[in-house]
Amino acid sequence: MLVVLDSNAFHADARADRSLIRSILDEALPKGSFELFVPEVVLQELDKQFAQRSKKAAKEINKAIGEQKSELHELGLTEPAPMTVDPDDVAGYRAALEARLESVGTEILPLPADLSPAVAWAVNRRKPFKQQGDGFPDAAIWLTVLDLALARPEQIMLVTDNTKDFGDGKEPVGLSETLADDLEQRGRPRDQVRLLPGIHEFADELAKQSKAADKLASKLADDGVLEPAIENVLMWSRLDKDTLELGVELDNDPQVVGWDLVSLTIDAAAELPDGRLLITATGEMDLLLDLLIYKADYYIADEDEDAVFRLSDPDFNDHYLEAESDVRVEIQLEITATPDGSDVRAEVVDFSLAPLEIVHRALRGRSLRNLWNGLRAALEGAEVEEYAPQERIESGVEEATVLSIGGGPVTLGELIESDEDRQVCQLDVSFDGDVEWSTSAPTSFDAEQFAGLALNESSGAPILQGYESTAPLIADVSASWDPEHGWHAIEVNSVALEAAELKKRNERMTASEELIADEMLADHEDRERGDA
Repeated sequence: MLVVLDSNAFHADARADRSLIRSILDEALPKGSFELFVPEVVLQELDKQFAQRSKKAAKEINKAIGEQKSELHELGLTEPAPMTVDPDDVAGYRAALEARLESVGTEILPLPADLSPAVAWAVNRRKPFKQQGDGFPDAAIWLTVLDLALARPEQIMLVTDNTKDFGDGKEPVGLSETLADDLEQRGRPRDQVRLLPGIHEFADELAKQSKAADKLASKLADDGVLEPAIENVLMWSRLDKDTLELGVELDNDPQVVGWDLVSLTIDAAAELPDGRLLITATGEMDLLLDLLIYKADYYIADEDEDAVFRLSDPDFNDHYLEAESDVRVEIQLEITATPDGSDVRAEVVDFSLAPLEIVHRALRGRSLRNLWNGLRAALEGAEVEEYAPQERIESGVEEATVLSIGGGPVTLGELIESDEDRQVCQLDVSFDGDVEWSTSAPTSFDAEQFAGLALNESSGAPILQGYESTAPLIADVSASWDPEHGWHAIEVNSVALEAAELKKRNERMTASEELIADEMLADHEDRERGDA
């Protein structure tokens, strides 16, 4: 799509309008979904308007100062000096505007070599001339658009608020039939130029096209059409060893020898002027990497718990051994594709370790030891919410507290948030912990049967307090990790007896129930002997 901007798009008064223009120039245009053109006559108009507006603004400001002169004197305030317009600033506007446009890829279209048709248009008062006869700048713009239509076959969007002189007077507005005749007379389709009545309508058009492109790109991704091109660019390529951080010094970047796509996210899509789709996407992938390690470097890395590789050929040659590594990464891709997916090409723009890869590495080696230091501080003294003691009491445990803990496995339950280097996680922590428990209202049976656990027994209201060493516990923990602080912000959400152990203890008979069962069995046996 080719877009031609008229002068009125550049001097919108509302701040939101100016912000919209900046967004189109700085965000939409670089995506490549359209090419932007500004006719030379538009720059000349803007240059003239800037000088006029500057002088007008200075005049109005000086008038306002003059009207307040007496008030300023009465207040004892110094009268501001009259405002003047610096000729250098006015003269530099055109160059600054042109440089701004060209910096984002806008092309300035020169004045048409042949302006003679405009003379006949003016004489006959035909569009884009007004009935009064003025309108030569608009005629120059239209001749510039016609030259562009002859040079390029794509559709052209003419963005202008001047729908009276360029439009057909209908609702919604379209290109004047007279101007469409000009296209046809030059051998071009009548609908090659489309009129858009202002910068907001153009922004809406971009949004519609972007939505349609996103939908088509998502369908190509869901159908797996993009994957062969991704595999083609990824397999046997080499990835930066410093970004991979495999825990060993490498002379060469590792090579991708296997891949598995976990997910492919379409970040943005746009239709290019030639009809192809330009897609930016992020792929989360599990890669198998092949790497050669200098033997001396391996012997050092072998002692490092943070190394992320395994040996595949320890005798690759006299100086190197071969290893492989499984790594999950996020790869930023730029993909071009035909709408039907028949021709897809991909390019790797950048890559980084996936958040899950970062967290899994942080749950090993030195980082895991750092985590356990924080876990001990957080878990010791924590309440065990679901707990049944080893003693088979029938009374309910009212309080159970972790006194001390030993180490154990820590696994990632959920990656809650990933923000650049910061990873917020929910962790499942398994550990053996010493637990102290108590119940303040034991049954009379428990008070008698487990008298060894009773406190202040003589008071008539004993409290049972027990202690279990190395109880199998599991904790639900929230924690954050980043390279600067390691594991921190550790919060314990819950602690419980390990599920299988808790189930086993809850399903067993209490001592009271066992006693009753034994008495019933003995009574049953006595009756059987009596009957005999």
